[in-house]
Amino acid sequence: MAEDKDKLIEEISKIRQILEDKHTRTEIKVDWKEALAYMWQSEEKSFRPVKNVNSIPLELLKGIDQNIDILLENTLKFSESLPANNALLWGAKGTGKSSLVKSVHAEINNQNNDEIKLIEIHREDISNLPYLLSKLGEYTVYKFILFCVYLSFDAGENTYKSLKSVLDG
Repeated sequence: MAEDKDKLIEEISKIRQILEDKHTRTEIKVDWKEALAYMWQSEEKSFRPVKNVNSIPLELLKGIDQNIDILLENTLKFSESLPANNALLWGAKGTGKSSLVKSVHAEINNQNNDEIKLIEIHREDISNLPYLLSKLGEYTVYKFILFCVYLSFDAGENTYKSLKSVLDG
């Protein structure tokens, strides 16, 4: 009877170890000096550096001067640790929303010595925001702009709740 109990405990220990190995991931350290922008990789719970961000000078963006001014001023305040707002850019596909974010990011970094990192998160990974923000909070040397391209929510979907809770603070 004692042998059966010992065998059972041994088998349970093996199963436990397998499950822990499968669900425990080694924390990947990020070298924030490697790039100005990163892609969030939710499956690996890591940041992939983007070495060449496709940004264009702000003066080449035409027809959106008011949007440029508002986003640039807000981001500059953020970079200086002054009160700033979250930003939501909306419009038809191809109207320059991502270009504006990338260009403002480049402009601010030119002024502030690369202190702000741009992180793109996929729409499907919005539910990772609380975890992502907790990880970013460990790096107080930098400030982070998170942006999501093609953010939309379908009827009956509740992914927006993660975003709402993060925005509500």
